Amino acid sequence: MTVMQYEALYLEINLFCCIIVAVIMIRSNTASQMKAQRVFLYSSITVLLFFITDTLCQLMLAGIIPYAAISLLLLKSIYFLSSTLMCMSWFWYFDALSRKEPSEKVPFHTLLLAIIQFILNLFNFRYGFFFSAGAERIYTRGPLFLLQYLFSYSFVVLAEVRSLKAVLKRKEYIDKDYLRMLAVFPIMPAAAGIIQYFYPFLPVACCCITLDMLMLYLDSMEDLISLDSLTGLNNRKRLLNSIADRMHGQSRSHQYLMMIDADHFKAINDTYGHLEGDNALRTLADVLRQACIPLKKRAIIGRYGGDEFIICMEADTGSEASETADSIHSLLNETSALHNLPYTLSASIGIARCTDDMKTVYDLINAADQKLYEKKKSRT
Repeated sequence: MTVMQYEALYLEINLFCCIIVAVIMIRSNTASQMKAQRVFLYSSITVLLFFITDTLCQLMLAGIIPYAAISLLLLKSIYFLSSTLMCMSWFWYFDALSRKEPSEKVPFHTLLLAIIQFILNLFNFRYGFFFSAGAERIYTRGPLFLLQYLFSYSFVVLAEVRSLKAVLKRKEYIDKDYLRMLAVFPIMPAAAGIIQYFYPFLPVACCCITLDMLMLYLDSMEDLISLDSLTGLNNRKRLLNSIADRMHGQSRSHQYLMMIDADHFKAINDTYGHLEGDNALRTLADVLRQACIPLKKRAIIGRYGGDEFIICMEADTGSEASETADSIHSLLNETSALHNLPYTLSASIGIARCTDDMKTVYDLINAADQKLYEKKKSRT
């Protein structure tokens, strides 16, 4: 492969990656306004800036566009600054996803490294301690060049540490699986960056970053499609599909379905407003999560609609399902007292076991719903 062919291939790969990230950025901007999605959008912008400056530098060094030493220095400075901002936005993204209640405020102290790097790059134009550019398309690394990588990689390390700490602290097994996945994401682009440090003419960082961004985007889109936006639980479609899978599995006869209905929810809405009603539903969802912790992966929790929730759990006997229901009642009482709610948050629960005569998901749901009706009627 000739030098010109190699340069053309490098530029084609960069251009292809730019197009993919641009599409991801546009789609992310219309997908959601949650904090994690907004941070992901910022990350996409910094990645695109990183790719564009890298491409322009290669075009300039290859003689395809006019060369000027000051222009190359400016592009390289933006390239390394965008790399740090990219890693910093990843850190913010992982931080937002690893917290149950992410802060809406941007941690200003994390900007300090980027500010220091920006100031040092201004001095680099005069002293060349990071890199310098000669008159004849000569680009030379300076004695402190490695420091540019350390600025970026500090955020990668911080993201890894934060994700691993969250894995160790979080009790919910579903959350742990997700956090482990987050902890793995930065490894591939970090390894690619190290390779490109030693082999700067290989576009491995561009490819690995694009692949990572695509995987993060697809994962976030799957969450938006399959999760209830208010409570974060499985939505109705995903819930019904999961129950159907269990009903057709080997443990069919060990499946118990709990239909859970928030008591006096209309009165809460009418008296305290819809915002407080939403808060009540989120609180109930959190209680259901806590009650299912001992079940580990044997339970599926979802919002069926309105103020109705469903737990489908695998159990050897009906007593285990009853114990889970008792735990929900107890946790609701504790939560109401702990948060000083102006109303008593309680729920009615109907439990049904999957039997051989139940052909569809709705047969099982209707059986649990009938039990729920009987329980409510017995209290009137």
